Amino acid sequence: MCADNDAVTDDISVFDDKRAVTQGNELTRAAYSMSPSEKRLLMLAIAKVNPAYRLRDELNGLIRVQVTVQEWKDLYGSKNPYPEMVRAAESLQGISVTLNPFNDKKDRRRINLTDSCDYMEGEGRIVLVFGASMCKLLLRDFINQFTYFDLLSVNRLTSTNAIRLYELLVQFRKTGRLSLTFDELRTLFQTGDSYRDNGVFKRWVIEASITQINQRTDIEVVYTTRKKGVRLHAVDFTFGAKQQPDLFQGAEAPKKNTRAATRSTEDKRASRKRVTAAVMNIQDTDW
Repeated sequence: MCADNDAVTDDISVFDDKRAVTQGNELTRAAYSMSPSEKRLLMLAIAKVNPAYRLRDELNGLIRVQVTVQEWKDLYGSKNPYPEMVRAAESLQGISVTLNPFNDKKDRRRINLTDSCDYMEGEGRIVLVFGASMCKLLLRDFINQFTYFDLLSVNRLTSTNAIRLYELLVQFRKTGRLSLTFDELRTLFQTGDSYRDNGVFKRWVIEASITQINQRTDIEVVYTTRKKGVRLHAVDFTFGAKQQPDLFQGAEAPKKNTRAATRSTEDKRASRKRVTAAVMNIQDTDW
């Protein structure tokens, strides 16, 4: 278990609901840059961390998470999953994140995302090992200081910026509002010297990310900008859950003298619920 120094959990991939990504807000608000494949692997690995470990007080060890070729293929629709997983895992080992990026420069911390990775090509799987620092970020009891979302809500996003913006937004699902300056967004997304002009950043980062989020996730986002003097200064995001479409709206009325015409009201309602649940894959989620 994740308790003794240099200990590794006996359980690998013990979280049954592999779709639920839960991470501390400190990690969500960290500054880092990575490719879409690297971000996808990180989210899938985090989703498989057993939430029961969050109740532990001593978290000084390591935790191992297995990711299989079949999981990657099913979730992301990849035709060449194992090489994608290997490239992403190798790159993750070289990536570090900056915690508390907006504090004084003397009060920041950088940590590596992964400690090591084992590759079993013949078995179609890899095993990522999170180090002690990431273990604490993922497993401590955050109480209300965490971000939770369904991995299937973002599995169709192909832009890392879109995924990062989605993560930042859903921290505030209760209020549906988030405001950040352009400089803060640049820091969080680690765009470097790219898009230094705020107008260019707005078009190619903010608008492009919102377009993907609105088309491919479970939320709808709009935004406005604020100026300081003549220069664009901040972005105000407003978002909410998408309305589930009425699958039966506009459908033709059933013809007379058919089974549909004679079916009881109760049977119609039950049938409608079954079809809606099957098509929309609705699951109860406690946000």
